[in-house]
Amino acid sequence: MAGKRHLKIADPDSPNFVQQTLFQPNDTAAYNPYPRIVRTDAEIREVIRRGAEEGKIGCDLEFNDNRPTIFGAACRDTAASVRWDDSLASHILEVAANSGAVIVGHSTIGAEKFQFEKKLGRKTDVSLYGCSMIGHHLINGDMTKLAGKEEGEEAGSLGLMGLGTVTALDTDLPHYKDCRGKYCSGPCPTHDVWGYNAIDAWASLEASYKQEAEMSRLGIPHAFYRDCIELTDITVDMERAGLRIDREWVKTMDKRGRDFKDELFPYELIGGKPEYKQFNPKSSQKIIEYCKEKGISLKDTTKGEIAKVLEKAAKKEGITGENIKTLCDALEQAPEISENLDTLYRLYQYKNAGKGVKSWFDEKYYGKDGRIHPRFITTGTCTGRLSSSKPNFQNIGARGWAKELKKAIMPDEGMDFVESDWSQLELRIILYLAGYDVSAVGNDAFNWLVEKAGNAFDKASVMMAMPPRDVAKSVSHGASYLESLQIKTGAELETPRIKHEIEVGARIVYNRETFPQLTKDWTFRGGLVTFTGSNVAERIFGDKSLENRKKVLQIMEGIYFKQFFSIREWQMKVLEQAETGLVKSPSGRVLKLYGTPEDDAKMAVAFLGQGLGGDHARSVILQRKRLEGIIPVLTVHDSVVQQIPKEWSNAKAHQVMESMQKETPLLPGYVNPGKVKRGSNYGDIELI
Repeated sequence: MAGKRHLKIADPDSPNFVQQTLFQPNDTAAYNPYPRIVRTDAEIREVIRRGAEEGKIGCDLEFNDNRPTIFGAACRDTAASVRWDDSLASHILEVAANSGAVIVGHSTIGAEKFQFEKKLGRKTDVSLYGCSMIGHHLINGDMTKLAGKEEGEEAGSLGLMGLGTVTALDTDLPHYKDCRGKYCSGPCPTHDVWGYNAIDAWASLEASYKQEAEMSRLGIPHAFYRDCIELTDITVDMERAGLRIDREWVKTMDKRGRDFKDELFPYELIGGKPEYKQFNPKSSQKIIEYCKEKGISLKDTTKGEIAKVLEKAAKKEGITGENIKTLCDALEQAPEISENLDTLYRLYQYKNAGKGVKSWFDEKYYGKDGRIHPRFITTGTCTGRLSSSKPNFQNIGARGWAKELKKAIMPDEGMDFVESDWSQLELRIILYLAGYDVSAVGNDAFNWLVEKAGNAFDKASVMMAMPPRDVAKSVSHGASYLESLQIKTGAELETPRIKHEIEVGARIVYNRETFPQLTKDWTFRGGLVTFTGSNVAERIFGDKSLENRKKVLQIMEGIYFKQFFSIREWQMKVLEQAETGLVKSPSGRVLKLYGTPEDDAKMAVAFLGQGLGGDHARSVILQRKRLEGIIPVLTVHDSVVQQIPKEWSNAKAHQVMESMQKETPLLPGYVNPGKVKRGSNYGDIELI
């Protein structure tokens, strides 16, 4: 039939198999969007040369038992793949260094750079490398929260950070990452691992060009991208070094953990099966049934829900804490508590004890050197905070059995751990963003709030039955992150229920009628900004009755924000920016928003408050490495741990950690005091 195209049958044994099928030239297009694939040593060296002329050389390795077996490289129109050869590693590094080009891959620092250095026995300069995973993360940080937190095929690819996602978004390649079976029509790990490797190298390269343009469009500074690559290099060094573990102590704590949980909920073995005296704490059904019978309102058996119900029950008995940790301390000291409160407390302790030691000290985590080598990942959170994996050393508890378990993490022989954390980092960042001079805040930001407000917190102290500082601490966090925010249209505000809430003071509407100092009503996504006080009322007073909501709003609006209205003005500016569906941090980091109005508003301010704090922590780690050569052994959110010789004095330990509290180029004028701790293991670290 005239004009009909006849498809060619491709021979899988042909060296042109890939070219003839998925990547065959499109003779109806003005150009072929797919690369030519070559497979010889001479051709791959030519590809490296041409990539260097273009300014970027794509690179990807395939592994067998963590040993590189296949070497892939790419320039703009050609991808090459050959058997691994140490000389190729030397060659690509030499060409890149001499030409000023960068070697681009996906997770390049943890994969290609790491392997080059291991094979060649020397460090290579981080400036030689680019990374499509880091570029993707800076543009699409929201994708870290759309999938599970297990690592993908690339080191550090949490969430949707893998090359498959990047290829789909940033290139015109068809889907090639998974084999399509018997009639596979493209490069895949099963039918053509060489072609698959070559296309991976090209995909990272092609994506990096698209990402470069998109980062420029979004205003993400190239220097910030380079900082992220350099920080990733530091985290790889941390992983390489690993941590010494007292394995005998791990065994001891494993047994103690089982015994501790058995003491919380005793049982007898009858016919070889446990018969619990109260209820089986392993069974969600039994827990819910028991609590219902005892009048305890428990929605589910997650640790978070149990903690929330525990706090409410303790409040009714006059026992409070600044947070769940200090509440547990208070419960330990209480002379007498009710049966229900005792049950909830034991249930929380049971959940907090976790699943034993395997989450952190399973045999699979030990390297050949007998050490554990946790990853610290720069692309694992949408806010930019470092995350940890394999194992996650950031989520070991800080109290009781978990704190004792930390004693298993040991410094090297003749060394001590020294840790410094930033005091009240998130609140100080919020104050900084709101225009306050944080250098004047002092060592305790909550006391500063109280002092700055004169005697304004005295009334709130009486209403909440807690000291003024505790009031400031309790209110400031929720206030900073738009707790109890609701966006309501004009029609919704006219409904009888909401009108009644407004009349009795249980809902505040941010319009000019209520706040004459506003130049216009505070709106977001077509509705008026309102606050109900519900969450805070439930947390502080035990329920969210209209009367308790009124008290909360009197404290938050009539006291806290009356004294610190600049924070509200900053939030208004953030929501104005968030109307575009994108919010940008002063660091250059961006976050795309596509949820409900309330979710997006809260995410926007949290992204800045928590995210900029995370970027400050990253910036300090970078600065200490550049100026002092210091690489941490651990980093946990707002703290950094390193090793010092045992013979060093506490004064010298303080001096070493002083740089943690210095200004960095990222946030001019921002300084954050901190606390310094020291110990012979990670569990015994104490203030010095």
